[in-house]
Amino acid sequence: MFPIRDRRGRTIAFGGRVIDAEDQPKYLNSPESPVFHKGEEIYGLYELKKAVQVIEQIFITEGYMDVIALAEHGIKTAVATLGTAVNNAQIEKLFRSCKNLVFCFDADTAGKKAAWRSLEQCLVSLKEGRLARFLFLPDGQDPDSYIREHGEQGFQNQLDNAETLTEFLFGTLLSQCNIKTLEGKSQFLDRLRPYFIQIPLQSLRDQILGEVEHQLSVKLDNRLLKILGHERSAPGNRLKLPEQHWTPTRLAINLLLQKPSLADSTGAHHELAETNIPGVGLLLQLLDKIHEEPGISTQNLLDRFKGNEHEPHLYKLAATQPAMENEESIDLMFENCLEQLQKKYIHHRRELLIHKLQSGEPLSDSEKQEHRQLFTKA
Repeated sequence: MFPIRDRRGRTIAFGGRVIDAEDQPKYLNSPESPVFHKGEEIYGLYELKKAVQVIEQIFITEGYMDVIALAEHGIKTAVATLGTAVNNAQIEKLFRSCKNLVFCFDADTAGKKAAWRSLEQCLVSLKEGRLARFLFLPDGQDPDSYIREHGEQGFQNQLDNAETLTEFLFGTLLSQCNIKTLEGKSQFLDRLRPYFIQIPLQSLRDQILGEVEHQLSVKLDNRLLKILGHERSAPGNRLKLPEQHWTPTRLAINLLLQKPSLADSTGAHHELAETNIPGVGLLLQLLDKIHEEPGISTQNLLDRFKGNEHEPHLYKLAATQPAMENEESIDLMFENCLEQLQKKYIHHRRELLIHKLQSGEPLSDSEKQEHRQLFTKA
């Protein structure tokens, strides 16, 4: 029996695994209840956060025994879904805890299918600085059996073989199409399109377009870009901040108070806390409150800050209306605010990594990957 805890550490359900491998079902969870929804919970996440202060990467596995075996052998940053395929809400929750996720699967057909479903759920959450990789263990092995046989170092060595999301995406689609023919190239673009259009990160989209040109040996003109669902944005589509005193942070808070559902299309952006930009802490609190209570109204959102030091400031901001061209422009204004904040975060991270290298400090594996990503276009 395995206790299943929520993010506060409260036991809300139990999971069971059969002793006899021939018995079915192999795993069995407590039934759904008002406090337990298996599609929302992640096994081991509470324990992970208690055990590890600085989380460099999280391993997503398929079962309780994988998490336990990895922890027993020194890898304490593993979690598991509760007998269901991982969904975007769970992925978003994990990305809020760590920007580097590694999905661990068997290399058999079932494992590849599970990995592909995970990739599909990841796409909309690929914001700045987030990395998703896919680790396929040798045939017949799962994290539990592999680490017991090869130990922690053997398992860590397998990370060198982990595929990035784009490598897995391209490798899978290219294997389905004969791109040496015109028909195969067209088929590849058609199959790539539904995945490409979900990716919100412009820098990643640009890199994917470059890889498409390389793989297909073609130059993507406007006609081919349209097939992929990529429209070049006209300069006029960018909105300026309405007035001098509206900083990106202040405006983003105001727009969230006007329309809380704006948070539905974005992540938690906890990484912005590193920048010490004035007001960012309050912005992140607002995003967290809205993510915890989807569909919350403006008044209920303000009520959540009753007695809080920010309450007077929030009411003052809520009563102020910035100038905007039309009601539809609020979404684009919010998006532009986050883009400007992300640019400040990227600048902050670049400066931090440069300082670390210049001072002779070694970079961790995740920092090396981040360095490559941030300086690709430099």
